[in-house]
Amino acid sequence: MRKMKNWKSEFQINYHVNFLMEDATMITKHEGIVIEAENEKQVQDLVQSYFKTNPESFVESPEDMISKVARQELIIDKVKKVWKH
Repeated sequence: MRKMKNWKSEFQINYHVNFLMEDATMITKHEGIVIEAENEKQVQDLVQSYFKTNPESFVESPEDMISKVARQELIIDKVKKVWKH
């Protein structure tokens, strides 16, 4: 069977976001999503690109935030193919 070029796989991405607060404390939030992509590199590129333009959509703001976020950093922990067309 030949694979169609427009077929994609689904990948489970586990990641965390580190929030460096203005008061110098660090808060870490762990999350996960499933997205369609052609390969693992495309998954990482898509996630990094989307995080750069929409960081607030990756995690809810930590409830325990007293000061403002000075910097946030996305770390991809694991990418796993969960389904293939």
